[in-house]
Amino acid sequence: MKKIFKKLHLWMALPLGIFISFMCLTGGILVFRVEIQHLIHPDTYYVDEVKETPMSFAELIPKVHEALPDIAMEGVFLSTDPRRTYSFDFETAKNTSVEVDPYTGEIKGKLFPGEPEFDTLFDVAQKLHTTLLFNVKQGEFSLGRFITGLSTLVLTFIVITGIVIWAPKKIKNIKDRLKVNTKKGGFRFWYDLHLAGGILAAIFLLTMVLTGLDYSYEWYHNGLSALFGVEEQAGPPPGAVKGNRGGEKQEIDYVQIGMALDKVVAQLRHDYPDATDMGFKYGGRAFVTTDNGISEIGMSWDNKTGALTEPKTFSDQPMRTKLEMTVMKLHEGKFLAGFSKTLWLLTAIIGTILPITGYYFYFRKITRKSINKKLKLAQA
Repeated sequence: MKKIFKKLHLWMALPLGIFISFMCLTGGILVFRVEIQHLIHPDTYYVDEVKETPMSFAELIPKVHEALPDIAMEGVFLSTDPRRTYSFDFETAKNTSVEVDPYTGEIKGKLFPGEPEFDTLFDVAQKLHTTLLFNVKQGEFSLGRFITGLSTLVLTFIVITGIVIWAPKKIKNIKDRLKVNTKKGGFRFWYDLHLAGGILAAIFLLTMVLTGLDYSYEWYHNGLSALFGVEEQAGPPPGAVKGNRGGEKQEIDYVQIGMALDKVVAQLRHDYPDATDMGFKYGGRAFVTTDNGISEIGMSWDNKTGALTEPKTFSDQPMRTKLEMTVMKLHEGKFLAGFSKTLWLLTAIIGTILPITGYYFYFRKITRKSINKKLKLAQA
């Protein structure tokens, strides 16, 4: 039986291993994207001087709109760290924003396509991770998305067959299978690392893969939803690229929104003194992150009066929202804050190395066979 699984493991990994390495590498880079961006671009994400009080949103929101009047503003995200800039979300591509000094209204950085701050390593990594840098248009076939989806699906079976291959016949031999020998040459080291590293990372790789499939395939998303009793809604599949959200321009009263938001923020700061982040969409959605970045509380707010609905914790959310939040947190390693993100980074590094070592073993074997065959012919 193990011989069959070895062949399956090999022939599934050979054609797609390089793509699996790319996906693990880029996924690992994205785990600490925010922290690294803040570290390498402090002028964008931190204010020059912390003052006693920030500007009111009634002043700040119109000021930011005046600086960029041609793009509709959608929301604002803020950290409770007084040194941090406010991040204003605009109606452009995904993950785009403008970083603003809340004490002066100065724009510290524009994270839009074409702007130098936007086209960074992380945005290339994001595109590699999801589409291998191929262009993606809604409703059209994308070779890059097809390859990444197929690689994710195949990786599920690679991990499962790897577990079967690794499993020793006797329980007492498990300890030996987890050792990495550093004294018997390079081949033995990489072979042991492939076995031990693969099995130690297996459950975490499977978690990444099984949640990643939810973004890759509509049939998988529908099946997962059905499994948890979630009824499907009409609309594009998860992971689909959204079209422009333009249309006719609507006049938005940013002063009124700012006045309402001042009330909301004051109320939430009072109700959640341990909050780390807050986010507000001008259409009326809001969230507060607590418990050192682990728990998220959602609610609605009236952008005219500043009235809040009853906040909903994770347990209060409908099953659809619970499922979406769980899949996202598990896939991105955000379920236990810094600990889980570090664990996911280590898993991604192992996932990057495994296909490379696999190629090394395979080509070493066929090269040796070729050399031995030539020696036999020469001796004949």
